[in-house]
Amino acid sequence: MHAIGIDVGSTNLKLVLLDESGQIQSAASRPLITHDVGAAVTQDADQVWEAVCDAMREVTAAQPDRAQSITSIGVCSQYSSIVGVNEQGAATSPLLMYLDHRGDDLCWSVMERHDQAFEIFVERHGIPPIGGGLSLAHLLHLQIEQPQIHEQTASYLEIMDFINLRLTGRAAATQCTMFASQLCDNRVVGITHYDPDLVAMAGVDPSRLPELIQVDDIVGHVPPALATRLGLPSGVTVRAGMNDTQAAAFATGVLRNRHSGVGQSGLQGAGPEAHQCGLMIGTTAVLVDSLDAHRVDLDHEVLAMPAPVQGRQVVMAENGISGRAVEHAFSLLNPENPFQELEQSLANSEPGSGGLLFLPWLAGSMSPRAEATQRGGFVGMSLGTTRQDMFRAIIEGTAHNLLWLLPAVEGLTGTACEEIIFGGGAARSAGWAQVLADVLDRRVIVLQHPEFAAATAVGMVALTRSAGLDPTELRQDQAKTYEPRSAHHEMYERANIQFRAAFTTYLSICEALSHE
Repeated sequence: MHAIGIDVGSTNLKLVLLDESGQIQSAASRPLITHDVGAAVTQDADQVWEAVCDAMREVTAAQPDRAQSITSIGVCSQYSSIVGVNEQGAATSPLLMYLDHRGDDLCWSVMERHDQAFEIFVERHGIPPIGGGLSLAHLLHLQIEQPQIHEQTASYLEIMDFINLRLTGRAAATQCTMFASQLCDNRVVGITHYDPDLVAMAGVDPSRLPELIQVDDIVGHVPPALATRLGLPSGVTVRAGMNDTQAAAFATGVLRNRHSGVGQSGLQGAGPEAHQCGLMIGTTAVLVDSLDAHRVDLDHEVLAMPAPVQGRQVVMAENGISGRAVEHAFSLLNPENPFQELEQSLANSEPGSGGLLFLPWLAGSMSPRAEATQRGGFVGMSLGTTRQDMFRAIIEGTAHNLLWLLPAVEGLTGTACEEIIFGGGAARSAGWAQVLADVLDRRVIVLQHPEFAAATAVGMVALTRSAGLDPTELRQDQAKTYEPRSAHHEMYERANIQFRAAFTTYLSICEALSHE
């Protein structure tokens, strides 16, 4: 048996053809175009679908014999991105991305109308109705401020569910894929209904919400005509989707059963095995772990979201723009070969970047402290600062942001994170992995094909579930381990104190400059 795994990101989509052991037999990626006009940040959902089809034709054509034994498809995607569809499955709206903040004010009005809304949303869902680019704001924006679109719409879908609709003809979602809509009671994983109180308080039109199926359910099958067009055999099963944070939990293995023991700092540790957290760095950076119960730390914007596994929760710690901040900063330095110069700079420069700090909050900050008006830049530049210092400082800045976040994750789980399993496009850089190990003072283990980790995870989950096995026991191959170098620990600890101080100092300046 073989499977297809699809990962629809913000800037690229990735697609893999896997065998039963989880080995990639063929892979493809396609760039995605984002339109950023004023407050509107959107993509064209039809173009995303065509990119999926094009990539799938490429991988099936590359392995025609293996393609004929494909039995399952799994899909994950970035989330807080909503598109409307009509009864025929045609898009009625652009895909509103997570950076699109239209509708935020409509979320705040929910709390103005209902005195207990804040407490009820936090208790049941985990996040209060404050907008911030979440899908609830998008739903309200389209319903109230775009009535013509709302009238034509049968269902509003996250992009992973839109892809599944196009693959099967069925508009369906799960508690996991609808997480950012904030309309499910997440204290119990596996529900198939929206919370009537949350829906009523939010003022969302329930007739436009997609049906909910079980988190481990089958959406449907690829119809014969589409299967032929994509190079697939008949009868391929399409499994319920998940968001990329949930896929990261499978990719990095954090959903495997916990061990007990005492770890560092008085927290529970992993006993004979080091407790591992997951880290995925692509456009954004997210730290993941797992829990068996719903918990929320509002002070640090860290919480548990439903896992695509009955009774399990994924700890979600969104650190904000990371790879995208690096990409943008590099573009201003205009390297001829960005990846090559990055690796050379990290290999040839001294840790600490000559006292230069990079603040990565180019689109506002998220966990452990969310501030939409915060912005980034360099601090400590001198006449002695070199180009290599700047390249290193950019990477160290993303690591300092994670070091600031890590205690909040450990505090929520009550477990010390002793090792980091590293995936995503950034994990292709050996220098970046070593910087993370040094700054975080933890062993960093890089996945074998890190840029395809999420796509591989959903494909493996689809195969495993088709065989009736437990997907939480999946483990992706690992490529290399990076050990923290103790000689740099104290220097990075001192630098991180100043990194956090810079956040506080520069926040008021950024607010005054009105970047929002």
